Amino acid sequence: MKRNSKKNKSPNLLVAGIIVAGMLFVGIAGSITNVFGDVSVLSLFNKIGFTDIEEAYPDLGIEKVTLMKLQNPSSNFPYYKYRANIILTNFGEALEDATIVISTDNDQKTAFVKNGLYGLSLKKGESFIFKDYEVLVYKNLNYRAFDFKIDAKDAKDKDTDNNAYLVEVFEDPALYQSLEVASKAGDDFVLNYTHWRGFEESLAPMQLEVCVADLSDGEPEGFDNEILRYVEVKTGDEIYSYYKFNMEPSYVADENFVCKEANLVDEGGAFRVNIENEGIVYLRGSVAEGSYALSDLVYMPVQDAMTRSTFVEKFVEETEMDLFLDGHMYFTDVDEDSVYSPYLKTMFNNGLLRATSDFLFFPEEVVTRAELLRSVLDYADVDLLVSDGAPHFHDVQKKSDDYFFVEAMHTDGAGRGIGIYFNPDLPASSHFLKYLINDFQS
Repeated sequence: MKRNSKKNKSPNLLVAGIIVAGMLFVGIAGSITNVFGDVSVLSLFNKIGFTDIEEAYPDLGIEKVTLMKLQNPSSNFPYYKYRANIILTNFGEALEDATIVISTDNDQKTAFVKNGLYGLSLKKGESFIFKDYEVLVYKNLNYRAFDFKIDAKDAKDKDTDNNAYLVEVFEDPALYQSLEVASKAGDDFVLNYTHWRGFEESLAPMQLEVCVADLSDGEPEGFDNEILRYVEVKTGDEIYSYYKFNMEPSYVADENFVCKEANLVDEGGAFRVNIENEGIVYLRGSVAEGSYALSDLVYMPVQDAMTRSTFVEKFVEETEMDLFLDGHMYFTDVDEDSVYSPYLKTMFNNGLLRATSDFLFFPEEVVTRAELLRSVLDYADVDLLVSDGAPHFHDVQKKSDDYFFVEAMHTDGAGRGIGIYFNPDLPASSHFLKYLINDFQS
């Protein structure tokens, strides 16, 4: 029978030889112990060069934490109360009667985790759900980030990276309310806000901060144009269109937002902010890192007073009408080969534009809000009806040529974001166009 060469020696024999050698090393007189300082076999092997051999330890980690609200604040107890369900899993070797402490922020309680008389015991791969843990959030904070941590007091833990778990809680309504644009001067805006009733009874003095995401650097995660509520305000000789939407906890941790101390106007109730491009703004009162009173959000886009040529192009795109590519160009001041010619033909042939007696279109003139409204009403086939209580807009009276059109809009139930002044002769923006088309189609 052919003998095995040394090169092909069985791995089992090699490991056995190493173990025997280790036992001999451990048995040598105390001088060896003094050199290595640890006489466990695996530690000894690691010290003499077998660095790929690891000691077998438990590895307790937080797999998941969920919070369930138990109660809202009341006059007798001004806190939100939540119960935490904490799933602990042992990813390493067996854990026996360990003293495990679970905690979160300094103002919350600390608890010992046990599933036996003397502590926590878990086999490898086994989990334990700890439910006896409650956390509190003061009523004047509607956002809180809890960083849950576990600490093994009397047991070795192979990996401490899984010993923490972050959970966010957020409660409606916004505590800074009615966040709205009051005025605009170039890129500088003044925004008004109000407090939630009783908000001045704060647990501690709050630092007021304004958080801004510059959308030229990218949109925050979860930002959705479909959830925006249109709002407008007259700022000098123009209408500024912007949008409101509800706060979600994901925005608080989003790195697109940069938060700075609020530049308050007078003694509060308003603040200044600079928006060079387009941005999203919210207000927060900060007690400590991760503990905030929050407002809802305001999306502040770039404004564009549309020319009539831009208007017909955007109208057809927003309504997704089929382009009318053939046919005669009736307007004498428009080149047949112009970029917007198909869009102009489409609107005219669908009866959405009125021609002057000399068939001039004036493509470079700015389209007014009243002109835009008439095209939208014709597209939506809205009857020119007037409801009780008219006139509903202070700047469009019965003698005005625009009266029946703005009143038809009101009767139809559209245009609720406009307010009590329609400003019919001011330039219309693409935001106003999109808002009206969506409002009549909804």
